[in-house]
Amino acid sequence: MHKVLCEQVFSASADPGFTTFPIVAEHIRLDADVDAHGHAFVEFAVVLDGFATHVSAKAPQPLRRGSVVVLRPGEWHGYTNVSAFSVLNLYVAAELFAHELAWVADDPRLGAVLRPPRGGRHAAAPTAVALGDAALRRLHNWSAALGRSSGGRTDRTSRVGHLVLAIGEVAAAVVGEEESRPPVRAHPAVVQGARLLRDDVAGTWSVQRLATSVSVSPAYLVRLFTQHLGSPPMAYLNRLRAERAGSLLIETDLPVSVIGAMVGWPDPSYASRRFRACFALSPAQYRAAFRPR
Repeated sequence: MHKVLCEQVFSASADPGFTTFPIVAEHIRLDADVDAHGHAFVEFAVVLDGFATHVSAKAPQPLRRGSVVVLRPGEWHGYTNVSAFSVLNLYVAAELFAHELAWVADDPRLGAVLRPPRGGRHAAAPTAVALGDAALRRLHNWSAALGRSSGGRTDRTSRVGHLVLAIGEVAAAVVGEEESRPPVRAHPAVVQGARLLRDDVAGTWSVQRLATSVSVSPAYLVRLFTQHLGSPPMAYLNRLRAERAGSLLIETDLPVSVIGAMVGWPDPSYASRRFRACFALSPAQYRAAFRPR
């Protein structure tokens, strides 16, 4: 069974430094397909050699050396047509990007890697990034350094540094594919508003309330969010709620209705529609498919 639970990935046997900073680097060689699965953490899948087809909520994607797929919490994926496939996986606990590494999400270059897909829907999910050989070697080195951790305060600093360097390699490729000009720093209202939504996904948010909280007009806030994040505020929030729900569906045995209420969707029918719009599955289907038995 592919490891999908946080307790499986961030364990002492997986990485001695997990108690210090839940980041794990794992090198996997595959000669057989991997069933579709979801998880509650951020994953960077870096292809070192071989071929495979990546399956997810969007169209299948061919992967080869240099391909990088970034998966947010709740997103599901798997591999088919596997042939001598060597992949380096970086697993990062989602809460790190909400607390210690919150600045990464707000950075104009690094944040491009971690944002929800434009539009917030599965049909708009980003394609795999392609790294050149030099960038791939550097990323491999940073990841290998993560795997040599031994715990302690100094190691915590080292882990942050190597993780940011690894994300930076992916971010440079993302920016290079999207546009040649340097990324533009988001308006402060977007940075503050996105952080408020991330910190309280279950809140009774409206565009008016969020706009008041960041001291701009509702119409201006919608334009800013769409310009910088690719989605208006409530679509961005719905994506965050779906990701949180997906994590809870995998990690807990809580009823679907309870999970919906916990993420701000107290109406089960509405929750199911919004969740399906992001992951192409209803919450019940998602749990049945991906919750380890």
